[in-house]
Amino acid sequence: MANDLFKIFGLDSTCTEEELDSRYNELKAKYREDMFLEGRDGDIAAKKLTELENAYYDIKTEMSYKAESEKEDKESYTSDDFIYEKIEKLVKEGALNEAQVLLDDIMTRNGKWHYYQAMIFYKKDWFTDSKKQLLMALDEEPDNQRYKTALERLDNLMSGNDKQKNQKAQKTTQSAEEWWKENSHNENGEPDWDANRRQMGGCADTMDCCTQLLCMNLMCNCLGGGC
Repeated sequence: MANDLFKIFGLDSTCTEEELDSRYNELKAKYREDMFLEGRDGDIAAKKLTELENAYYDIKTEMSYKAESEKEDKESYTSDDFIYEKIEKLVKEGALNEAQVLLDDIMTRNGKWHYYQAMIFYKKDWFTDSKKQLLMALDEEPDNQRYKTALERLDNLMSGNDKQKNQKAQKTTQSAEEWWKENSHNENGEPDWDANRRQMGGCADTMDCCTQLLCMNLMCNCLGGGC
């Protein structure tokens, strides 16, 4: 609204409706009295009275519209919105169990509900469950940029964790191979095949195997049976 309208009353746009009404009644009484002056002064007073009436109507209409709009905004702010604010505060403080209790009390399971459930799961490091909740939130509100950004960041985090796990597994495998190489050579640095066969439960060489078999056969014959 143009500040020029308020200047007609000698006020500015920060004035209250009561201040405007008081000033309007004061000027209206003055201009009505001055209208009966002779000549140019009477004409000026009549012109100012018309200007005053028009300005007052425009300002009051705008004030009424603004008040109605603020009332609708206030009514649209439901008790659930207040609870979500408390949940977010609790999550930031690390009071996840308390936040979960409040969330469970909300009956409407819309996109916002799933988003806050994802938030709690994320803080618990339950990334897979958190991702499921974000996907459900996006099913409810596909164009919600806040949900999209959260899902993208979570995907990046999970990809990074998987990469670290793979690198750790690869490092473990390499360590096992290196241990085998270090422990399967003789003093000269050559492969110790006899040691390897012993580790696998085998015979050191062909002669050892034959000797063991002959001994076993002899014992069987002595006990009265053939092997």
